[in-house]
Formats: sequence, structure tokens, C-alpha cells
Amino acid sequence: MNEILAESLSDQIIVQAVGPLVTVLLGGFALGLIARQFQVREADQKLREGMALDVARIGGVFYSLVAATMRAKVTEDSGLIGMRMKALDDGFEKFIVDAAILEKRLSAYSDPCSLDWHAASDCATVLFYLMTEVPEPTLSRITTINEKGFDGKEHSRLSSRELCDQELVMNQFARQMNGINSGTLKKSKNASKNA
Repeated sequence: MNEILAESLSDQIIVQAVGPLVTVLLGGFALGLIARQFQVREADQKLREGMALDVARIGGVFYSLVAATMRAKVTEDSGLIGMRMKALDDGFEKFIVDAAILEKRLSAYSDPCSLDWHAASDCATVLFYLMTEVPEPTLSRITTINEKGFDGKEHSRLSSRELCDQELVMNQFARQMNGINSGTLKKSKNASKNA
């Protein structure tokens, strides 16, 4: 009987010694998982904020250049118009590069945001050609390749006829940028998987 008591006492000592160790290990593991989840969420939030700022900056600058050119055209001051058209031309070149990079970033983050940005970029392209008053065959080609349904894609989300309406295209451009910023405030593909 002493052997039974001795075994149970030694078992009890082992359990008493190992129990807290197991608790510490499991607790540390759980705390590590919680801390990692917090870090992932924080990184995702910073990514979303950064992309929302890029959309506002890239799209906003181009939108401002178009608006300034529109205002200059109303004045009929050829010097002012020439200056604004030059700024718009330079801004469009920068917009095209920045927009392509941002679209790739957005596509890795969120398909709907990427599609919204593509639509905004297509509207910006049409706006540029509307503002530069290109010949009709060129404008027709630009509106065709940027219209909804061309090659089975959404593009600007406007018809070729609608793309000839400068005010409508400006409004669509602004609407798409707002949609992107709303979308980037939601969870990304990665955050949704990790949550």
C-alpha cells in the first residue's frame, strides 16, 4: 500500500510541477497568436489608409488639372488656356504611370477596388482626349475602347455615347474614386482570410 501512495504522491508532484509549465506554454502560445492577429490587422489598416491616400492624390491631382483647364477654356484667354493645357498634358503622362502602378497594388488588395480604379482611369483617359479636342476619328476610337462592354470588360462603365458628355464623365470619374475609397476602408482579401 505504501507503494501505491508513493506512486500517487510522485504523480501528484509531477502534475503539480508540470501543470503550471503547460499553462504558461499554452498561454504564451495563445498570447502570441493574439498579438500576431493584432499586428496583421494594424498592417492591413495602414495599407488601406495608404491606398486611399494614393487614390485621392493621383485621382485628385488629375481631376484638378481637368477642372482648371475647363475653367481656363471658359475665359477664352489663349495664354491661360495654353498654360492649363500644358499642365494637363504633363499631368496626364504622370497620371498614366501612377494609375497603372496603383491598379496593380489595388488588384493585389481587392478586386472590386481595382475594377473601380480601372473605371476611373478610363474616365480620366476619355476626359483628357475630350479636353484636348482631338479629331473625331480619334475621339471615337478612344470612347469605343473605354466604353462599358468593350472586349467583355467594364472599363469606364459608361456607353460610348455617354463618354462624349464631359460632365457625365467627370461625375463618373469622381464616383469611381469615391467607390474605391469606400472599398479600401473595408477588409482586404488577406484580412478577411486571417480574421
